[in-house]
Amino acid sequence: MIAFATQAVRESPGTHSPYAANSLALRERGLFAVAMAYSDCNTARDAASAIIDELSKAHAELLNLEKCFARANLRFAAHDAAHPSEWTGGASLVAASIDPKGKAILAHTGEVTAFRIHDDGVERLAHPHNLDTEREKLGLPSADPDLAKFVLRSLGSPNWRPDVVTFELVPGDRLALMTRTVADVTPHSIRAEILRGPLEHAARKLVDALVHNQVGACVVVHFEA
Repeated sequence: MIAFATQAVRESPGTHSPYAANSLALRERGLFAVAMAYSDCNTARDAASAIIDELSKAHAELLNLEKCFARANLRFAAHDAAHPSEWTGGASLVAASIDPKGKAILAHTGEVTAFRIHDDGVERLAHPHNLDTEREKLGLPSADPDLAKFVLRSLGSPNWRPDVVTFELVPGDRLALMTRTVADVTPHSIRAEILRGPLEHAARKLVDALVHNQVGACVVVHFEA
């Protein structure tokens, strides 16, 4: 199996960034795995890195992403406990593992999404948990940090369990993981065109479309058997 990944991240300017993202791609025992974390706490970069770290240690368990998420959740909860004065609204995480035949599993929680790009078009594999939409749906008041975590099902919340989907990739397919901010900033047709374009520019072009102080990340994987 040959899989290539390209990634791009945009963080808030300044030392105390309220948002940060991190991503990782690795190969282990014939599996290719990619993960992206997005957090809105003051030390988001460290928290996101810790989550990616946890996934990178999973090795043979890469196909059991729920177990990886459970370890990442414990790590994030420990970060919360060690920094009680921070506004920590939890962390969003999306990860995928692909075996040499193209069998893939994807898990996500929080404000992240994923798309499969193939000959027939662009298919959304994961719907982000949007705070305003979910809060209105549940009839909840303005969210404090704990309520925000609960509504978004972010890591650090009692209901952090990820949505999990299995799918298959065929040679030439691409898989794109991105924050909701990146997905929302470009219309579907433009996003599809970018994701089908040159791989080395795809993630960067999408992230560069963010405006003002918007923050986000994108990872695009190209699969060849």
